[in-house]
Amino acid sequence: MPLSFGGLYHLAQNGMLARQMDMDQISNNLANIHTPGYKQMRTNFQEMLNAENEISGTTAACSQARPNQGDLVITNNSMDWAIAGPGYFAIKMPDGTLGYTRDGTFSLDNAGNIVNGDGYQLDWTGTIPADADMVQVDTNGIVSARVDGVWAEAGNVQLSIFINPTGLESLGSNIWKESEASGTATPGNPGEDGYGQIRGYTIESSNVSMTDEISHLIRTQRGFQAAARALDKTDNMISLAIRMRQG
Repeated sequence: MPLSFGGLYHLAQNGMLARQMDMDQISNNLANIHTPGYKQMRTNFQEMLNAENEISGTTAACSQARPNQGDLVITNNSMDWAIAGPGYFAIKMPDGTLGYTRDGTFSLDNAGNIVNGDGYQLDWTGTIPADADMVQVDTNGIVSARVDGVWAEAGNVQLSIFINPTGLESLGSNIWKESEASGTATPGNPGEDGYGQIRGYTIESSNVSMTDEISHLIRTQRGFQAAARALDKTDNMISLAIRMRQG
């Protein structure tokens, strides 16, 4: 059964909106290409059917992160920590819940807490002495602090893994939260079976590929233009039909 003018109009409009959402996600990926630990996002779309089982457009089903490892870059900052392999750092959120991130560009606040760039505290076991002048971490998550030239163990950092990390939901600021799709977080010690290692003096680069994003952007723009032309043609046909009916 052919679509009505209204159905064609809705289908073209919906196609434009879906591709606009896709372009917004591509823009966000490109904007974060230099953000440490950022994971490339993609929007998954699903076709919709009306009561007559006709295609009536698409809807954004979910957003999904590509969890593969970004490049590891050596720095001269002992508080730059990268994860080599599976796992996420747990971050204490303002509402008392835990968020999860691969961005390990940490620092110490005025109270000696290990915090991320937004000032949220790292969830770890231990404390940093008030007079410590340097802090570092080893591959197994053991944190050490230097006081008066003497190093001493201050605690340890665990990593969290998920059954389906692509199902994590974004909280913004490069932080994720667990969801029904991701499963609950399972904390464990770095270097153990199934967990990555922590590398000090290192940051993990974004895994966004400029080439892939530009190619995706070109395809999406062409799809948007095709939907826009279909909308324009449908609008012209509706106007013509109205004029013919009016005589």
